[in-house]
Amino acid sequence: MAPVAVRNKIVGGELHLTTFNVGANLFIGNNPEADGLPRPLRAGRDNFRFERLDAIQIAEIARGRKLAPSEVSAYWTDRALEYMRSQPIDWLRLMARKSFLVWNATEVADTEDQYSYADWSWPLRLSGYVLHFGVIAPLALLGVWITWPDRRRLWLFYVMPITYMASVVLFFVFARYRYPVVPVLVLFAGAGLAGFPRFVREKGRGRQATCFAAVLIAAVFTNWPTLSRSWLRAGTHANIGAALDMEGKTGQALRYLEKSVQLDPESAKAHYYLGTALQRRGRTDEAIRHLRRALLLAPNDPRIQNNYGVAVASLGRFEMAGAHFQRAIALDSLFAEAYVNLGNLRRLQGDLGQAVELLERGVEIDPELPGARVKLDDALRELERHRLGQPPVQPTNP
Repeated sequence: MAPVAVRNKIVGGELHLTTFNVGANLFIGNNPEADGLPRPLRAGRDNFRFERLDAIQIAEIARGRKLAPSEVSAYWTDRALEYMRSQPIDWLRLMARKSFLVWNATEVADTEDQYSYADWSWPLRLSGYVLHFGVIAPLALLGVWITWPDRRRLWLFYVMPITYMASVVLFFVFARYRYPVVPVLVLFAGAGLAGFPRFVREKGRGRQATCFAAVLIAAVFTNWPTLSRSWLRAGTHANIGAALDMEGKTGQALRYLEKSVQLDPESAKAHYYLGTALQRRGRTDEAIRHLRRALLLAPNDPRIQNNYGVAVASLGRFEMAGAHFQRAIALDSLFAEAYVNLGNLRRLQGDLGQAVELLERGVEIDPELPGARVKLDDALRELERHRLGQPPVQPTNP
């Protein structure tokens, strides 16, 4: 890690073994809302492009000043440690859940899961049945048992998977985070298979029974149903559909998003992306149905509140739309799009003063938000015309 730390010192002026996201990642895995899986610092902002920006913005608002990278990391570390100190029992339960997840056969996906890709790859599909983590881990335990007499020489290989898995549990569980331990487990699994015939010939029945019982318990533990594969696949299809929708590939996008809803009808994410895609195509009634469902499943997601407001505003239900934009802002005070939408709505309603304030706040938060500056300029010109007693220009729908 030393070259990385030196590089960070030269480029960023501070000494970091990896990145200053350590504190934020520690908080993501250790807070009152954590469940062992990665969650964005701001609801609905689960794109990697937002990770660094959100960590900095929230920390600087809390501290009331600009922060160096190390100070940002320290802010999030302090919040994580405060949770551990103030709620130790809850934190220990969380650690137990993460320990269970990290040793489970289910591969926790990031943006795309391997089970979806297995639909198009028979080798991946086959290996998913016979060579998955729930097979390798129990065989590795067999290997540990068989090689235990040689533990003085192999001690490092015993320590490596335990310490590495502990480092994953300390933060949060991803399949790709735990994957580096697999080569070590494969070594033990190979040793277990190779040494098994001799173990059966030379060891007593008592020791054999104890070993087999331990391996059986490990097999049950690692293969115990946890996360639904349909849930994971629904997330992958939703992400692919959303990406295709952004590229303008409407037909493909809707097919993936509809499949996502079929895989997991209780996925707020799936309904949200499908509703948003339908709204862009002018299929407002269908969009509202899916967005309403997403809202029922995840009422505290500001993205859903905002997009539901956009959908109902297109039908002229301005009061309802305004309430949802306000709710989105209450849930996330840095949600620039909600400020812009509410500001444009206030402009439609004739409240130009508040419209300008809201639009200025949106542009201040995200100067690159598409269309935000145009809406602000239009509102400023309209306000000036109002002050000069000139007739207003009819604004467009938000």
